[in-house]
Amino acid sequence: MNAVSLDVWLGQLLQQHRPRSLLSCSRAILPVLKDWGEVAGNVLCTITTVTQLASLAERRFDLALIIDQLGTVEHRQAEQILAYLRDFHSHCFYVLETGKSAPMPWSPSDFYALGLERLRETAQPGEVYRYDTRRYNPKRRWNNAEHWANPERFNLPLG
Repeated sequence: MNAVSLDVWLGQLLQQHRPRSLLSCSRAILPVLKDWGEVAGNVLCTITTVTQLASLAERRFDLALIIDQLGTVEHRQAEQILAYLRDFHSHCFYVLETGKSAPMPWSPSDFYALGLERLRETAQPGEVYRYDTRRYNPKRRWNNAEHWANPERFNLPLG
């Protein structure tokens, strides 16, 4: 894997997604995210630990980043936090582990169980997993009322 700097990777990610609101959970405020947050109209929310997610009530963000945090809490608590993030705070988030914090006792199947997918790009700064509802369960042509609900029977009387 050809590692790139975290700032370069985050810059590319922001360029790709173009979010208007961003939740960042990392030990320090990263310069590239701070610069992005200073652009008019952008909303940056930063927290330093994943346990602070509960304090956000039900705020929604276009994109969320969890950087080097999962190894800092117990496995079960981290699972609950990711599920909470997925269900209440963002339709798209990335979990990045660079190995610079506590070791992460997670296997890929732990992430897959929560609906995340592993990214295997050649230029990334560490282990990256993504959850994105637009990719998680794509719309299928056959999965709509036209093919399963018998619409020709909608106007028939009951009984």
